[in-house]
Amino acid sequence: HTGWVFTRSLADNAPDRVADILQWALDEITGIPFWVNAVELSNACERVHEAVGSWARALDIHYSPVPKDHRRDRLPEASKHQHLVHEYGFVERYDTEEARSALNHLWRAVNDRLNFFTPIRKPVAWSRDSAGHRKRIYDDPATPLARLRDAGVMSPVQEAELITYRNSLNPARLSEEI
Repeated sequence: HTGWVFTRSLADNAPDRVADILQWALDEITGIPFWVNAVELSNACERVHEAVGSWARALDIHYSPVPKDHRRDRLPEASKHQHLVHEYGFVERYDTEEARSALNHLWRAVNDRLNFFTPIRKPVAWSRDSAGHRKRIYDDPATPLARLRDAGVMSPVQEAELITYRNSLNPARLSEEI
């Protein structure tokens, strides 16, 4: 709904590491700054689904395991993820802790630029043009932070923290860092 981006790279898809990174994401102010009430995980092995399911149940988060299905890789969410990985992280292997640390430092800057300074449009409906062809209708561009504020899901304290954090960022410096 908001377009909020949170990206991190792991050494592997070990079940405990996937659950740990999800927990870490919820604990970080600049990770996911709102309560997550549902998680959907696709293209993971059964052991990862079990670990994430246990983690989600303990936090009363709805969990939907999605079996591997290459047709789902064409959905907008998968497309956005693939775009981020290919544009910023390329499709290299990051086998050392040093390389993953550098990549996660990059993700922090990318996430901040996208969440606080990059307006996005969301599809809201379909219409027909004069020739009868279907045409997508989009809302007005807004940053994920603006969409999050408009959604009314944050407390005033959370909102103030995010605004303070955004005001501490320099978009030109983020671009230079990236």
